[in-house]
Parts: sequence; C-alpha cells; structure tokens
Amino acid sequence: MPRLSFKILITFTLICKCHLALGESLFDSVKQLGSDLIDKTKTIISEDDEDDKEQLNKSKDVKNPTKKEHKTRSSKQNRKDSLLSLLYIPFNPGIIFPKSGFALSYFFNHTYVLEPQYLSGGFSLKLSSLDLGNVKETLLLLPLRWYPNTNSFNFKFGVGRRTYSVEFGDELLSKYSNIPHFTALKIENYIIHLGLGNRWQFDNGITLGADWIDLYIPVSSGKSDENISQYFDNDDKANFNDAVTVLRYLPTISVVGLYLGYTF
Repeated sequence: MPRLSFKILITFTLICKCHLALGESLFDSVKQLGSDLIDKTKTIISEDDEDDKEQLNKSKDVKNPTKKEHKTRSSKQNRKDSLLSLLYIPFNPGIIFPKSGFALSYFFNHTYVLEPQYLSGGFSLKLSSLDLGNVKETLLLLPLRWYPNTNSFNFKFGVGRRTYSVEFGDELLSKYSNIPHFTALKIENYIIHLGLGNRWQFDNGITLGADWIDLYIPVSSGKSDENISQYFDNDDKANFNDAVTVLRYLPTISVVGLYLGYTF
C-alpha cells in the first residue's frame, strides 16, 4: 500500500510538472502572440498615420499650389541675348525743326550697339492741297551706343550727314502749268554726333528709349545748290552767303528724342 501511494504521488507529480511545463509553454506562446499582435498593430497605426500625413500634405498642396517665381531680367541681361532692334522715332525736337524717323540697332554685345538712324522734319507753305514751298532738314546718322557697365544709361558718338533744303512750287502742278518747281537752296554738311540717353529692353522684346540730348557738330561742308542766289543783287547776295555759311557750320541740339520698337 505504501508503495502504491508512492507511485501515485510520483505520477501526480509528473502530471503536475507536465501541466506546468505545458502551461508555461502556452503562456509563452500567448505572450509572444500578444507581443506580435501589438507590434503589428503599431505598424498598421504608424502606416495609417503616414498615409494620413501624406494625404494632408497633398490636400494642402492642392489648396495652396506653389507659385513658380518669374524673375524679370534687366535691360543689360536682355542685351546679351539680342541681335537687332527695329525702332520708330516719333519725336525728336531740334532747335531748328522737330523731326521723326527710324533706327536699326545691331548688337555687337551688351556694351556696344551700332545704330544707323534716319531723321527728317520741316514745314510747308500750302494753298489748299498744293505746296507753295517747303523747308526741310534731314539727318543720316551712324552712332555707336556705349553702355559703360550700366543697365540702360548709354553714351553715343558717331558721324553723319545733315542736309537743309528749300523748295518752291509744286512738283505735280509744274508738269501741267508754267508755274516752276525748283530747289532754291540745298546745303549738305558732314557732322560729328554726340549724345546720351537711356534704353530699356523688356523680356517680351518691347524696347523703349529716350535720348536726353543730341549734339550735331559740322566738321566739313558737302555739295550745295544755291539756285536762288541768282535772283539777289550784290548786297542781298552777300547777306545770303552769310546765312548759308551759318547753316553750314552751325552746331545744333536735339533734346528728349523718344524711341519705340522691338528687339529680336
């Protein structure tokens, strides 16, 4: 009997140990499963948070799209990429006659620009649609603009030809009547051209300019027609010759000449 009791006790002890070992193993499994479940839950929550943040950022970007900044280039920068300018000169007020004309600019670089110009102006004496006479000044100029490391301010210097002409009568009427049409006076002289101004070039090609002052200095006389002198007596002819001399060698000035055009 004691031996049987001892065997039962040992068996019970072994069963308890097995249950204990099984319980510990099961507990460890449950614990590991719980830990894995918690980690998985954290990962899912973290991923959801990231998705929410990304969606929120996208929503903000849609509501407040980033504006692309467009930096306006300076006139100096635009000159670096320019080749030609076509310019209209609507107003060039000279001391003797206001003038208008055209100009063409050729860009050597952003510092030096060659700019041939044509300017003319004067006044006419009219009767109805017929010209009784007109007085005209014409300028053919070849200045070089120099930008001394400036944005728009420039100096210009060059050469040119200035012509004064006086005509009487109407060319069309003279073909069908005895009323003559002739050039009474034409004086040409060669000049040195000096000036300063500003020229603004925009990104879209529009170009504006102002020459604040232009100085035309005669250096030599060209050909001249003085047909009207034959109608003067000796005294009047002397006065006429003095007037012609003044026109030949008189320096003239223009102020605030305006430019409007397009640059390629």
